[in-house]
Amino acid sequence: MTEKLTHENMRMTNRIKMVEDSLEFYDQYLDVVAIRDNKYYRNAASLDSIPQKIRNAGFGGVNPHASLSAYKQSDIIKTVLTKLTKLDKKSEFC
Repeated sequence: MTEKLTHENMRMTNRIKMVEDSLEFYDQYLDVVAIRDNKYYRNAASLDSIPQKIRNAGFGGVNPHASLSAYKQSDIIKTVLTKLTKLDKKSEFC
């Protein structure tokens, strides 16, 4: 039984890492969208560009995932949730 749970845990950890990689891809894609927005679309519409500092604003403060610290794989889960939260905030300006 323990061996089966260990195998399942490894499988789930690998899936979470795949999700993390996907989030990294989408984060980079949003950077490209932001560059295009500032360089082409805002310029064509005679709008001021949005600084990267503002596009990435709105994250920080208290640890929203502190309750996950009790779990064995909490580090990777917290990392993925943090990336997801940042990506969500970043997407608001695209």
